Amino acid sequence: MTVIADIKDMIANLELAGHPDVRVSRYSALEILQPDTLAVIVLSKRHSALIEKTIRRLVEQTTTEQHYASSEITVRRDVITIRIALPGLPERATPSTVEPPAETAATTSTREKASIRTAGPANHDGTKHYSPRRIA
Repeated sequence: MTVIADIKDMIANLELAGHPDVRVSRYSALEILQPDTLAVIVLSKRHSALIEKTIRRLVEQTTTEQHYASSEITVRRDVITIRIALPGLPERATPSTVEPPAETAATTSTREKASIRTAGPANHDGTKHYSPRRIA
């Protein structure tokens, strides 16, 4: 098993503090996204803060004991993303550091610009509704 798979199993079997015999896996779904990234989707908003606290404690303990370079925990709404820097895996660029090539923006024609879709109002699930932009 890989390190992230081991962490996934440990998180799934963790008991929630103050709730004997209740495991994290009862109120969440766990999915390995990359060899170094795990996503925990919290299904119960009532227990989300407790699940996050429990996961942070486990990841910090595991990172320290196993001497990993670093760990990163990101929380957005009901999704907790855990990324652990593992030896032998290349560092991935984060979306904020990736820039599009300069020649792409310079060669975009007016017709292509007119067909670029722009974000409209958000749907009920938080995603954006896209509609074609009109140029007068």
